[in-house]
Amino acid sequence: MGSYFSQQNKSSLLISAGAISLISGFLFYKPLIRKLSLAMLINARQLIKANRPKRIILVRHGQSEANIDHKIYTHTPDNRISLTEKGKQQAKEASAFLKEIIGKESIKFMVSPYKRGIQTYEILKSSLLTI
Repeated sequence: MGSYFSQQNKSSLLISAGAISLISGFLFYKPLIRKLSLAMLINARQLIKANRPKRIILVRHGQSEANIDHKIYTHTPDNRISLTEKGKQQAKEASAFLKEIIGKESIKFMVSPYKRGIQTYEILKSSLLTI
């Protein structure tokens, strides 16, 4: 190569040689990477399938104050409306029914942020999670 190549050209040549080495290394490992990617994808699918719930049960809150008196909306925001005593009793009955269905399975709850939803959840949780 001698003096024909400047220092800058020699650097470019070295970078190009390194890039070719890197590319050829990648091409050599490409089947291995493909196999690893496929194995990781299969493991991810199995993990997702294993963590899927066995069943999804939707529970509506019990009787609320608004079910008794619709005028409550004039002075109380919807998210602050509570359960009535009958609604609390309905939640207790629902928890007894759910306990028969669920047995000792693990449970995850998704709860509405509304007061009556949280009250229903608290009643269900206290019943279902007691041993």
